[in-house]
Amino acid sequence: MKPSIHFFRPDGTKPEFYACGDCGLVFSSVEIADECCRPRACSTCGKPIQARGYCRPCSDTKMARRRESSFANARKLTENEWGGPVFDPFGDGESSFHHSLDEALEHYEQEDEKPPRWFWGASRINVAVSQADIETMLENCLSDHHEGAEFHHVDELLQFVKTWNDGQPEHSFHCDETVAIVPADGEAWSS
Repeated sequence: MKPSIHFFRPDGTKPEFYACGDCGLVFSSVEIADECCRPRACSTCGKPIQARGYCRPCSDTKMARRRESSFANARKLTENEWGGPVFDPFGDGESSFHHSLDEALEHYEQEDEKPPRWFWGASRINVAVSQADIETMLENCLSDHHEGAEFHHVDELLQFVKTWNDGQPEHSFHCDETVAIVPADGEAWSS
């Protein structure tokens, strides 16, 4: 393993950034740059791994324990009590969110697979530009101008963006691990 590369400030006083000596990734900490490509071992079983943390089997076990713990502490609602979107805790990323429980169960039926014992509740979030986004954008625009430069009628811009946001049809979802949706009979999902 090669030593990290230090990038000094223009005045040469102290390093500002550090790069891994092997792969070249840049970090703000020399400790992280030095650790980047260092050989690692799973912190549970000791097997060699590529990244920090755990080997795949230990990571899967740890994730399963975390899921089960979250499920044990979640408020349980039956499929008849929940009418919103759901998140599949055993899904694969993008296909984990569903507009409804029926849609999630249909997915499993189409794949000819058994659905999980539960789904997490999910909430719909509209895609929008936040006031903080606008304020940051305005600050960035002013950074190239003289000190004291400012925009006028910012309240009108914020009102316009609010109206524009309200008209956006796009949305995403947020998983809520405090609510677990379970089959009404407690045994299996009805198809």
